[in-house]
Amino acid sequence: MQSTKPVQDIQRVDPHYDWQAGEGIRAIEGLYVEDLNALPLDPWARYGGQGAFINLGTARGYRRAAYVVEIPPRESLKPQRHLFEEVVDVVSGRGATAVWNEADPDSKQVIEWQEAGEPPHDPAERRTRATGCGVSVHRPQVADEEE
Repeated sequence: MQSTKPVQDIQRVDPHYDWQAGEGIRAIEGLYVEDLNALPLDPWARYGGQGAFINLGTARGYRRAAYVVEIPPRESLKPQRHLFEEVVDVVSGRGATAVWNEADPDSKQVIEWQEAGEPPHDPAERRTRATGCGVSVHRPQVADEEE
């Protein structure tokens, strides 16, 4: 005899979205973001600034995931290390990114950036905002992602 119990929904496990949920900042979902400068941001302990995730599209997928982090004026975000390449778009303001190899103290380079700029990619980095108000948008770079 067949069971008449209702079928339970099986929730798909997704490590990226599980990680987002554990970061303590909001995730904005939808098809587009009208104004990145007006995006509501929450304190983000990992970066030491204000941030929000952006998950675009009608279906979840890491290729549509990004985050916004605001660097307070004349301050720096906490240093980060990534296991992925990252594309950075500066929405407004200007500042600098310091990149270095922790095994080589002489490897430190400082790259200045401004609105509509993109600092180069490196495994260790710290961003500092010099003036103005602004946010930067970050999204993991996927090797086979279409441009």
